[in-house]
This record gives sequence, structure tokens and C-alpha cells, in this order.
Amino acid sequence: MGTEKHSWVGLRALLGLALALIAALTIFAACGDGDGGDADSAAVEAQIRAITEAWNGKDVDGLLALVTDNFLAEELEGATREQARDQLPEFIGDPPEEIIEISDIEVTGDTAAAIRDAKEGKLLTRSRGNFVREGDEWKLDSVDDLAAEIPEGTTAVDLRTLEYKFNFDEAAITDGNIAFNVSNIGGEQHVIDLAKIPADLDIEQALRSEEEPPGIEEAGNIEPLEPGSETTMVFAEPLAPGRYAMICFVEAADGEPHYLKGMWAEFTIE
Repeated sequence: MGTEKHSWVGLRALLGLALALIAALTIFAACGDGDGGDADSAAVEAQIRAITEAWNGKDVDGLLALVTDNFLAEELEGATREQARDQLPEFIGDPPEEIIEISDIEVTGDTAAAIRDAKEGKLLTRSRGNFVREGDEWKLDSVDDLAAEIPEGTTAVDLRTLEYKFNFDEAAITDGNIAFNVSNIGGEQHVIDLAKIPADLDIEQALRSEEEPPGIEEAGNIEPLEPGSETTMVFAEPLAPGRYAMICFVEAADGEPHYLKGMWAEFTIE
């Protein structure tokens, strides 16, 4: 693959923007109880359901009506509503969200927050959505990514990113029931793009090719991690046996992608 492409596992050209917006816009759905009789909490839950329905229904205008200008500024680097309306159709509704739980709805005056645990693609995720009241409506104002909890009985593998490599103990991966404790100990942003790959794939050749190789199955990704930050990569189901590769597609200051500087690694699940 050539350096013009951000990914050979189907990530969009606007990697940072698209993934951030997907994570932010698709974090909520009906959770059931909330705070019971509290009218404001009930109203926040109603907006949560509306956001998910709009996302899964690919309703661009519906989504835009449920978020603030500040949300657009943070998630689409200052895009106007008109610009967002043009960008959203490229990825809205993909992937659909399956909410596991929404908890800790808190309302303080004209602000509110809620935590959600969800399944996004093949990963389990946790986020905090922050809302503000505009007139009579609650609107999504920002989203904070949180580390998903690693289930009991799952092997937690420490994975460190730095310039320009992934550090982890391959011997700790004995089967597919794993999760990664991720920490960026380097001085630059890094991402983790994990994919199941063909047994005979030449990774270096594929990364320098203009063509996307066949047989790539995306397994999960971690959005750009700032230096010193930590998170988890938790899978909704154990990884299937096979060969896996992790790659960083961030561009260095010199314009060269991290993967061309050697930032990729592989492991096999028997």
C-alpha cells in the first residue's frame, strides 16, 4: 500500500474525524430506569434514545438537531452545520450501536452527563456524554472516552506505544480471550488498528502497496492516544484463531506514516 492511504483494513480517509464522530454520536440508547421520576433525567434519556435512533436510521438532519455547535467544533474541527451535513452521509450509521448499559445520569442545572457501556463493531466501549439545555431541549455538547472494563476471566495484556513500535508480550497471548491495557509512553500521538490477516500476507509489502490486499478483517481500533494517556481495547467476543497485525497510521512530523517507520507488529492465536 502507498502512503496516500490511511488504512488497508477499510478505515476512511478522514480517519481521525470519522472515528471520533462515530464514537461520539453513537454512544447512547434507551437504558430503562435512569432516575425514575426525575423529569430532567427522563428528558435526557429521551434525547439519548433520539440520538441513537437518528444514528442507526442514518438521519443526518435528525442528528444535527440533537447536538450543539460546540460538539461540531470539537468533533469535526470547527465544521459548520452545512459542512457537517455534507460529511456525515459518508459514515453515519456505520457501525450501528448495541448499548449494554447506560448509568450515572446526573443533572445539575442546565448541564447533564451520563455514562454508557456499548458494543461498537467488535469492541466494548465506555464513554461519558455531556449535555446542555438549550431552551426546552437537552443537546449533546461533548463526549469523553473512558476505558472499558476488562471482564473477569479475560487475559489482560499490557500494550505500550512509543516511537515507533508496539511493545507487548506475545507469549501472554495464549488464546483469543484477551484484552489490551494500552498506554502511550511515547512523545507523539499513536493509534492502534488491529486486523485479522491472511496467513501468507507480507505485511511490509502490503503497507507499501497502492492496493488493499484481500482477506483483511478489521478487529478493532483505538483512536489517537495522546502522550501519557491510557485506555483499554476490550473485545465483545474472543478473537478467532489466526494471524493478527496491529498498525499505527498516524503521520510523523516529517509527513511519513508511523507504519513506514516500523510501527507495526503481529501475533498469532492458535
